Amino acid sequence: MFRLIFVLFVIVCNAFLVSSLELRSPEIIIFTSGQTTTSLGFYNSGDTSLFTGEFDRGIVVNLVSSLAQVSGNSYGSFSLLVNGNISPGIYFDTLTVYKQGVPLFEIPVIIGVESINRVREYDALIKIDSNDLYFIEGDLIVSPDISLFKLNFNPPPSNTVVLKVYFYSIDGELINSFVESIAVSQQATFGRSYNLGAFEQEDLLMAVVAENDGTTGIDLQRINLRDALGLSLSPPVEKDNFPSIIYFSFVALLFGFLILTILYLSRYVRRRRNNSRYGVLKIR
Repeated sequence: MFRLIFVLFVIVCNAFLVSSLELRSPEIIIFTSGQTTTSLGFYNSGDTSLFTGEFDRGIVVNLVSSLAQVSGNSYGSFSLLVNGNISPGIYFDTLTVYKQGVPLFEIPVIIGVESINRVREYDALIKIDSNDLYFIEGDLIVSPDISLFKLNFNPPPSNTVVLKVYFYSIDGELINSFVESIAVSQQATFGRSYNLGAFEQEDLLMAVVAENDGTTGIDLQRINLRDALGLSLSPPVEKDNFPSIIYFSFVALLFGFLILTILYLSRYVRRRRNNSRYGVLKIR
C-alpha cells in the first residue's frame, strides 16, 4: 500500500515540475557562415550548483559541454558549437537547463545564419518600437522602418535586393511572410506596414532577409506586444497565465484526495477481513 502511495506521489510531483517549468526570455544569436562557437548566459539566483543543458533538436547548434558549475547569485554560461556547414537562414531550438538533474527552465534559442562578411553584398536593419504596433478591429498591424545598406563599394552585378520579411512565433511557427524587390545603390530606409491578422501571443519575432548575388544578410528583432495592447482598438483575447501557486495548490488537493481515498479503501478492506475472520454477520 505504501509503495502505491509513493508511486502516486512521484507521478504527481513530476506533473507539477513539468507544469511549473519556467520559460525564460528567448536568446537571439546571429552567426556568419563558418563561425563555430559562441556562448549563452543565464543567472543562478540560488546556491552554488551544477547545471546541465540539453537542446531539443541539436541540429544547428550543440553544447561544447553539457555541464556548468555556477556559484550562488552569479551568472553562468554554456559554450555553443555551431554546425559550420549550415546554410544561411533562420533556425529555432530550445535549451532546457537542469539543476542537479531536475528541469529548471527553458530558453528558446533563435539562430540567424548569414553569409560571411567578405562576400556578403548587402545587410539589413530593423527599427521598431511600441508606437509601431497597434490593433485595428482585432488585427495586429506592425509598421517598422527597414534599412538596406551595401557593405562595400564594389559594384555588384545587380543593385536589386530581394527583401524577405518573416514573422514567427517565438517557438518557430511561421505566421506570415512578404517578399519584394528593391533597387539599392548604397543605402535605403523605408517604412512598411504589415497586417498579421488576429494574434493572441505576447511575443513575436520579425526577421528581415536581404538577398543579392547569392549572398544573404539577416536581422532579427523580438517584438513584445504587451506595450501595444494599450493601443488596441479591439485587442485579441489574452491567454491566461496561471502562477505556479495555483498549479501547486491543485496538485496538493489532488494528492490529498488520492491519499484519503486509498486510506478509506484500505480501512474498508481491513474491516471486511476482520468481519469474515470472526464470523460477524450483519442483519438488515
